Amino acid sequence: MNKKLLFGLILTITTGQLAFGQTKVYNGSFNSSNFQGNATYNYTEQPDKRIFSGPFTFKTANNAVNISGSFQNDMKNGLWKFVLTNVSYTDLVMKYVITANVTGNFVNGNLDGIWNLSRTKVISFSSSGISSYYQNSLNALSYLFDGNTVDFKKSTTVTEKSTATFKDNHFSGSFSYSVNGGKSIVKGQFNEQGYFEGSWTVNYYQDGILHFQTRNYQNGVLVTIKNKDNSTGEVVTVYDKTVEVNEFFQNYSHSENVSKIDKTYYTLAEGKTQESSITFLEDAIEIWYNNTSLGKSAYLFEIERGTNKLTIYPERKIVIDEDRTEKLRQEEEEIANEIRRKQEAEEEEKRQIELTKKRQEQEKKWEEEKKIREFENSDFGKLQKAIKVEFTAWLEKGEFETQQDYEKRVKSNYQLEFDKIVQNQIVESKKYSIKVLSGTLSDYDIDNETFNVKLFGEYSRNIQTPPIIIKIPKNLAQNLKQKYGDEKASRGEPLLVHILDVSMINNNWVPSRLFIIFPNGERQTSYNYYQPYYNKYYWDQTKILDNGKGKYQLGYAGNIDLKAVSLKSIDTQFKNNSLDSGVFYFEWLLNDTNLNNLKFTIEAMGITLPF
Repeated sequence: MNKKLLFGLILTITTGQLAFGQTKVYNGSFNSSNFQGNATYNYTEQPDKRIFSGPFTFKTANNAVNISGSFQNDMKNGLWKFVLTNVSYTDLVMKYVITANVTGNFVNGNLDGIWNLSRTKVISFSSSGISSYYQNSLNALSYLFDGNTVDFKKSTTVTEKSTATFKDNHFSGSFSYSVNGGKSIVKGQFNEQGYFEGSWTVNYYQDGILHFQTRNYQNGVLVTIKNKDNSTGEVVTVYDKTVEVNEFFQNYSHSENVSKIDKTYYTLAEGKTQESSITFLEDAIEIWYNNTSLGKSAYLFEIERGTNKLTIYPERKIVIDEDRTEKLRQEEEEIANEIRRKQEAEEEEKRQIELTKKRQEQEKKWEEEKKIREFENSDFGKLQKAIKVEFTAWLEKGEFETQQDYEKRVKSNYQLEFDKIVQNQIVESKKYSIKVLSGTLSDYDIDNETFNVKLFGEYSRNIQTPPIIIKIPKNLAQNLKQKYGDEKASRGEPLLVHILDVSMINNNWVPSRLFIIFPNGERQTSYNYYQPYYNKYYWDQTKILDNGKGKYQLGYAGNIDLKAVSLKSIDTQFKNNSLDSGVFYFEWLLNDTNLNNLKFTIEAMGITLPF
């Protein structure tokens, strides 16, 4: 590249950078928010904007408007003055000639410290151009005219003074506003957060009468309003929310801006309390907010550049926090539902417990009734009932028996008669359990060399027997099982099990002495017969003669010789297949000490003697 060209390019860039960083002065035409005039100020040029810095002045051609102050980094800083001299201004209703002086300090574009406003307004009207609606509305501004009725044909001079203190671009500390030398005034304090605080005095004209009003605030919230009518001296409390406001702040969380009262959340929202608002107070405050009307503003935004708007409106009102309240309602509803579900579960549990208890009681009752029925149907129960029935019948007086003979009979013989009845009934009860049954050799216990004898047939159903165990050596067991096992029995070759005696166990007769008879030979078919209708085996009435020695009588088949054969001889004969024809038996005895006590007494059976 050509060295001269390169040097020229570098010089151009450097010069441009120096130009952007240099402080320049502007002096020329300038438009404020409401006026055209001339401004002088210092600035530095940036690619996309100018940065104002240093002194600033603005004035109109006729010198009616003079504004002066300073900028720092494009923000208003230090003392600023706004001076208006005989400035004409017209709105929809009135014509103004305004002379005003406003002074105060800015810090980085924020209002700071004490600001003062002094203004004179000469107000005139043109009745021909004002509707009756606006003429009536002007009466609400009677404080501007010291309570006098507005005369639309004359001009009126109104003076205003206001002193306000600011911090961080919001009200803080004392405030005052007066009209026409103090006839109508607003005076009070703001807290450090920028809200109305404590007692505020508001004296104003309304409908031609001077009113003295005291308003009390707490952290921006209106608490009470008391009005004094200057015409009567009467003081009336027209607004009182002391209870509500105190309750709110007692529960108030500053960090969350929320207060919970009962089941409702409340919060503070900036805004006017509509039911207690008055024009005079609002106008006094809004002078420092208004940036449009020349008749109602402090002209802070006439030079809008570098000016921050006030961040806080000084009045607040308590409003319902709908979101939090709804969330609380849902949470409480869920809690209530959970409590209800828990209560329902507890009630259901109680109901189930009660049902279980009733079921258990019913089952217990059924069990007791079952035991009673089982006892009544047991051999012992039937025996006891039979004894009681017979003895009770004996205790009754006979038709042809005198009372003397009756008493003598009972008193002399009741115990002997009772004992006799007991013994007879025991014998009678036993005989129904002494019978001949069919049996087979069932399971064999090779370790103990024992067979279990199983009973079968119609008559065996109602017989309760303990295990019938007989000792058979294992060298005989297989042959005997083949001959007297279940398979053989089904073809009509069972054992004969003759019950010779019974004992009472668990309220029922059980065999205590048995003959287990092993028929052998052709004659065994002569003591059984087959009935196709029932398809079961039945055995005729039998009895043992001479205690099992000698002949064994078996119904129509006649007497059968009984032979007691030793196991050894049986073993020998089985091995040789030469067992003699005849009948062989084993005697089985019950080995159980858990027997029912068959000693019945009159008292135990609940029988009441007549004497």
